[in-house]
Amino acid sequence: MKSGEQVLILTTKGAEELRQHAFQLDAIARNILSLIEQGCKTTEAILQRSMFPHNSVVDGLRRLLTNKFVAIADDEPASRSGGAADSARAARRELRLKLGISPSQARFALSNFCMDEFGTDGQYLVDAVSLCTDVMSLQEVLNTIRAEVAERFAARLPALVVCVREINETDDTSPTGSHAQTAAPAGKAAPGAKAAPTKPAPARASQDIKPASAQKPGASGGQGPDRLRLEAGISLAQARFALTEFCLNQFGVQGQEFVDAVNRCADVPGLQKVVGLIRTDLFNRHRDRLPLLIACVREINDTAS
Repeated sequence: MKSGEQVLILTTKGAEELRQHAFQLDAIARNILSLIEQGCKTTEAILQRSMFPHNSVVDGLRRLLTNKFVAIADDEPASRSGGAADSARAARRELRLKLGISPSQARFALSNFCMDEFGTDGQYLVDAVSLCTDVMSLQEVLNTIRAEVAERFAARLPALVVCVREINETDDTSPTGSHAQTAAPAGKAAPGAKAAPTKPAPARASQDIKPASAQKPGASGGQGPDRLRLEAGISLAQARFALTEFCLNQFGVQGQEFVDAVNRCADVPGLQKVVGLIRTDLFNRHRDRLPLLIACVREINDTAS
């Protein structure tokens, strides 16, 4: 196990699911729980051993962490003593992203940090950050950034801690990623000086969803509908699986009706109708998540023969 990697452990809830199938989790989630029980304690080890697609495993692990089936434990050996060990543990805690942060603001802040500290040498890190769509993937890139800073510019670690602290403060404006929902109560301002930095969050979310807003039913944007159109030759099984995962991930138990509708579909036109319903629901309730649906449809279309 590499130094600095996060160690994953089963919670009591996770162990109960593994033993009794008490929460009726899907095959991917149970596979992850089983691998952790067998000794795969890091994200990298799970990805290497799992039979399921990389993206599905990352999404599954994120949901297990969110729903408290899996927890992150500090991987500092008990035998280490003195201020150095305490300092290392404290630094790792300060460089851990919270689950409720705004991914768009995190990408912006980490990209700026890499360009400021590494210049053009940090372009590969900026590219890696730009590909991240959730907290799990951002944390993996942050771990790489931390290792690079520690090796090349150890004195700049406090600057990285400050950057991560600012990112974690965005969770007040975007809990669980629902930026649009928290933007509604405008009268609820953060105490003291925190009110100013939290304002940009709704604006940035609005910028992020501009391309998706063209997908509103009846709108005349030419590119929007095409990005949510399923191709004729896609794999129906993989499409049902991907859309089911998307609905459970984005709506939780409230998305069960969409899951049932997806599972009833026997052809592409039927699936396309369900995609339209999902799109409409997202547009009305969670506009900032429309890009995630576009990405899901893109992955489904990649299965076309």
